[in-house]
Amino acid sequence: MLTSKQRSTLRGIASKYETILQVGKGGISEALVQQVKDALRKRELIKMRVLDNCPLDAREGSRGTGSPDRFGSGTGHRQPLCPVPAQSQGTGRAVLMQRIGLFGGSFNPIHNGHLHLVQTAKEGLGLSHVYLIPARVSPFKQAQTPAVSAEDRLAMCRLAAAEVPDCSVDACELEQARVSYTIYTVQEFHRRFPEAELVLLLGSDMFLQFQNWHRWQEILELTALGVVSREKDDQQALLAQQQFLLQYGKIFVCHAAAYTISSTKIRESIKNHKDFSCYLPQKVVQYIVCHRLYQSEEMMEGASCDESGFEVL
Repeated sequence: MLTSKQRSTLRGIASKYETILQVGKGGISEALVQQVKDALRKRELIKMRVLDNCPLDAREGSRGTGSPDRFGSGTGHRQPLCPVPAQSQGTGRAVLMQRIGLFGGSFNPIHNGHLHLVQTAKEGLGLSHVYLIPARVSPFKQAQTPAVSAEDRLAMCRLAAAEVPDCSVDACELEQARVSYTIYTVQEFHRRFPEAELVLLLGSDMFLQFQNWHRWQEILELTALGVVSREKDDQQALLAQQQFLLQYGKIFVCHAAAYTISSTKIRESIKNHKDFSCYLPQKVVQYIVCHRLYQSEEMMEGASCDESGFEVL
C-alpha cells in the first residue's frame, strides 16, 4: 500500500505525461497484470488512468467511495485495472500502447550495419519491437536480379534477428507477387496493429529522397519516420528535409556512430576472396559459407562445409 506522500509524488509525475494506458470496466486479467509489469520493467509504461466507468473492487467498496483520478487516486482507494481504449470503452479489451518499428530492405545480405541501425532506433525511439521486412522486389532495384534467392535472404534475416532482443522477421513482402512498395506494407501493419504507433526506419540516404517514394504522403498518414543518421556531413540536409516533411507527419531523427559497410561491398569481398566475417553475425557468415552464396564458380568448385558450418577447402 502506497503512503500519501508516495501517491502525491506519483500524481506529480503523472501530470507531466499523456495517458498511454486507460482502464475501464471488466478488463482486468492475469495477462494484463503481467503486461503492465513487463512494461514497467522496460520503462515503457509511464502513466495510466482509471476511466470513470470503472467500479471499485468489491474488497475496496466497503471502505468508502472515491473519485477515480490518475493512478486511481481520489480518496485513496485502489481501483482495478481494466484497460480499454478511449474509443471502445466497455469492451474489456486489453490494450497497451506500443511503438513498433518497421525496417525494410533487400538485405542482400543483412549485415551488422543493419542491426546497428535497429538497435540505435530501439533505444533512441523507445520501440517495443522491430520487424525486419525483406523485399521481394525493391522499388529502387527493379532492374537488378538479386544475387541469391528470396528464401536465402529470409533465412539470413531470421538468423540475424535471433541475436537482437524484441526483433523478428516478417515475410509479407516476399509473399506478394509484386513490387514491394512500402505503402502496401504499412497498410498491412496498420491493419494488424490499429492501436500501435508505427515507425518506419530509414537510413539518411533513403530519407533524403523520400519524396520519390510511391504514395509517400499516404505513408506519412499511417506511420512516423524514424531516421538513423550514420553520416558526419548530412546534418543540414537532414534538418531541412525534416522541416519539410513535418508538414505531413511525424519525423524522428537519431544519430549513430558512422558505419560505412554496405551489402554491395560484402558481396564484392566474398567474390574477391577477401575476409568478410567481421561485417556479419557469425551465423549469417556460416550460412553464406555453407550455401556457397555470392561466390564465383571458381570458389564453389572444391569447397565444402563441415558440421561446424565453416568452409573446408
